[in-house]
Amino acid sequence: MGSMAAGPFLVLFSSTLLLVCVLLLFERRRLLKFIREEALAKSALGESIVRFHMIVESSAAATYVFRGGRFVMVNASMEAITGYSREELLAMKGLEHIHPDHRPAALERNAVRERGESAPTRYELKLLTKSGDIRWVDFTARTVLFDGEVCTVGSAFDITSRKKAEEALKERERLWRTMVETSPDGIATATLDGVVTSVSKRCIEMWGYDEPDELVGRHMLEFVEAGCHDKARHFLGEMLKGNYTGPAEYLMVRRDGSSFYVEANAEILRDDSGKPTGFFFAERDVTDRKQAEEALRESEAKYRFLTESMKDVIWTLDVATLRFVYVSPSVERLRGYTPEEIMAEPLDAALTPESAALVRRQIDEGMKKFTKNENIPNSVFHTEVVEQPRKDGTTVWTEVVTGYWRNPRNGRIEIHGVTRDISERKEVEAKIAHMAQHDPLTGLPNRALFADRLERALAASRRSGIPTALMFLDLDQFKPVNDTYGHAVGDVLLQQAAERMKSALRASDTVGRIGGDEFVVLLPAVERREDAIHVAEMLLAVLREPFSIERRSVEISCSIGIAIHPEDGRDEIELAKNADTAMYWAKRDGGDCARLFRTASDVSVATL
Repeated sequence: MGSMAAGPFLVLFSSTLLLVCVLLLFERRRLLKFIREEALAKSALGESIVRFHMIVESSAAATYVFRGGRFVMVNASMEAITGYSREELLAMKGLEHIHPDHRPAALERNAVRERGESAPTRYELKLLTKSGDIRWVDFTARTVLFDGEVCTVGSAFDITSRKKAEEALKERERLWRTMVETSPDGIATATLDGVVTSVSKRCIEMWGYDEPDELVGRHMLEFVEAGCHDKARHFLGEMLKGNYTGPAEYLMVRRDGSSFYVEANAEILRDDSGKPTGFFFAERDVTDRKQAEEALRESEAKYRFLTESMKDVIWTLDVATLRFVYVSPSVERLRGYTPEEIMAEPLDAALTPESAALVRRQIDEGMKKFTKNENIPNSVFHTEVVEQPRKDGTTVWTEVVTGYWRNPRNGRIEIHGVTRDISERKEVEAKIAHMAQHDPLTGLPNRALFADRLERALAASRRSGIPTALMFLDLDQFKPVNDTYGHAVGDVLLQQAAERMKSALRASDTVGRIGGDEFVVLLPAVERREDAIHVAEMLLAVLREPFSIERRSVEISCSIGIAIHPEDGRDEIELAKNADTAMYWAKRDGGDCARLFRTASDVSVATL
């Protein structure tokens, strides 16, 4: 019974032991598998750490781990971007690598993260490198647990080039905006369809509006006078075809309906591919200029009318070259030359030699006065009478009024002048002078002119030693003719007698009338007394011939007295007195004869 009782127990024990062994075997296998898996996991983790470290070190992004106000890990890119070594960065306290402008904000963000509070994860800031250069970076930062502590893991990309480009772009935009807003021209852009897209402040002012919104969105032709619409369309169309048309003028319309002129320049706006996207316009208000041009045209028209219709010649002479730079068309009427012909020749060609010498002296004197008193307006004006040659070979007397002036455009001194034809005046002056010295009836020299010629002849006689003869001549039977036929016939008789006497004399001789029927004759340079007697005989002969007056035959004769210088008188008075005495002797002897003067001691008298 006892052994039968032990058998079941042994079986149970053996079964239990076997179960335990099996369980131990399975546990061992599981443990070995766990150990194997843990070893494999540790190996993978190491590989992962190594791989992560390699990735971080080779990353172009500057990567770091920041904890407790210090770096605990930095990569090579962090060294490169800051200029500090890894050791210097790990030993660095605070954020010395961040620019002072941005350092306080960076410290505050780190503190916020370490407190577990929310902070921006991405931002841009400035770094201050070890060498003192400034670099802009794009930072990304997050909060993580590292060794059970809160850390900041961040990465940064160098965006210095981009920031500089952005700043340059902003500067260009500021410069462009300043140029647009300060430009005296109105600046506007429009679509290819002509819809205004932007306008400058000056453009708004020019068009008479207050705000850009009043212009943007409207068609540009709304602001162009209707008569210029076709012109505007044509010019823009030509531009789109690639034909630059240059600036064009348009009449614009303001909001109040008033109009003004603009000079518009246009360019085509294009995208990056070169495709046209719109138009750029620069418009300048040229109303004042247009009004000035119109006033100038009117003034020029008036000036042209005056210069072309007036008889006076207006001209400008360059003093340095002594050539005309302008001559009005009226010169052709005055001298027969065109303005171009006058301007092609030197000053001397416009004057006779005598007048040219006079004018050159006057220019020299005028230049001295002008350079001395240049700052005094109208300091040098001059009027001169000159003789100028005509194209037909004749000459014309002109009065020239001149003034000196420095041309502000080129600094050269010029003479501005007005030339007037004084031919009529010279003729009148000549007539007046002739009347003052000639007998109005016969045209012969009167007493004053004859006395002057006698004085000159005696002076020449004294220098040369050649005698001069003076004759006094009185018409015989003139009074009966005058009384019988009247003064009109008597005047004609005197005129014809004067002509006959001139025809009997040499060109160097002079016959003059000193009153009534009394005449005087001057014979300079008489070599012999017989020469004077011969002239007297000729005078007697021509006056004996009958005169035909109003179909009447009138006969007269004359009595002549002759005195020779210096034998019969040393001066004009003595010579005239003795010639008159000799004429008295001829009258006493019955007339129609001539007598030479003899002294009172000479009782004989020469008779012809």
